[in-house]
Amino acid sequence: MEEERTDRSVVRLTPDTVDVMQHLLWVRSGSTGATSMFIGTTRDHFQGRNVKTLFYEAYGKMALKEMMKLCDIMHERWDLHRSVIVHKIGECPVEDVSIAIVVSAPHRKDALKAVDFCINKLKLVVPIWKKEIYVEGDGEWKANCKGCAPSSFEDDHGHAHHHHTTDSKDNKEGNNPSKDHNGDDPHHHHHHHH
Repeated sequence: MEEERTDRSVVRLTPDTVDVMQHLLWVRSGSTGATSMFIGTTRDHFQGRNVKTLFYEAYGKMALKEMMKLCDIMHERWDLHRSVIVHKIGECPVEDVSIAIVVSAPHRKDALKAVDFCINKLKLVVPIWKKEIYVEGDGEWKANCKGCAPSSFEDDHGHAHHHHTTDSKDNKEGNNPSKDHNGDDPHHHHHHHH
């Protein structure tokens, strides 16, 4: 397990089962009237294929740094008491918790807005990759923006939705302009080999 913590925030990468109740209890206090939480779990399908399990990898120190930055931004923008971001690393079978974001605040509006902001931004800036293992036995890695194009991870225009395969037969080196469509930048479609 790797983590960073301050008086008001905890960010953690863990190979263990995410203990949601532990984090709920930590963020609460007598001054908070609202606790908001996002729980991400592994689903059993992706693009019509049956998923057996997921594997997550992270660039540890950079991931923790970016997660703590997100906590700092949340506390600057909204009136929060405490915040937690925990991400599972390693295998994460179907129905298991892959990510938990928990924040407490005096009022629900701040807590709800902060959690919504955090999960959307996290997918864009935190260097975590996942590999979906399908029931048939094959799988593919998907990277977020930072893992794909370091020069462009500041802009929020949907980068988090592209993916990278490990078993590309038509492209071993990088950009493949033939994959380009709708005038997109071809870098959206290049392949990483992990």
